[in-house]
Amino acid sequence: MAYFLCNNGSTSPSPSSDWDYYFENIPCLSSSPASTILNIPNTASILNASEVRDWEAIINFENRQNDSNERSPFGISEDKGYGISGLSFELYVKGQNSNTYIYHKYIDGTSTKHNDIIGIGNLNNTDIVFKKTGSNLDILVNNTVVLTISFNITGDSNTRNATLGSYAGASQYYHFVGIINKFGFRWLS
Repeated sequence: MAYFLCNNGSTSPSPSSDWDYYFENIPCLSSSPASTILNIPNTASILNASEVRDWEAIINFENRQNDSNERSPFGISEDKGYGISGLSFELYVKGQNSNTYIYHKYIDGTSTKHNDIIGIGNLNNTDIVFKKTGSNLDILVNNTVVLTISFNITGDSNTRNATLGSYAGASQYYHFVGIINKFGFRWLS
């Protein structure tokens, strides 16, 4: 069951012919930790080595934050204190005019953490695609691969499902402030 959301409504996932889960026009206008976020069902296996599957996600958002705090429209992480400590990746911004980043740790089979810029300046109203095939995760901006990350998880963890409108770090949530224009997720294998 998907529970919602940034707009305090209640909506079920909307599969389409192209996506397993698809959502549009989700207002995430509060940075309150009490905000509920969208839990994408059955996606925890993304970060488990024993359930290797290819997948793809697309997101397009409009950042409306008025501060420079880290805000995440999409991400997935491990529950604190289990398995491979800190296994995660997230898309985030730090202000309306900030660069757009992808953060990832342990997904390359090492303990290294990375904060890679995938867009110089704000990527508002831009399609960003994550496509995991084999042992790579390609990140595309406007249909152009801007970054390829090794995706070689070496163990299983107690992982949360992917979330939309927030990223759950080890000790806090990074709530997105803005509008998620569209988000789609599908399994490729």
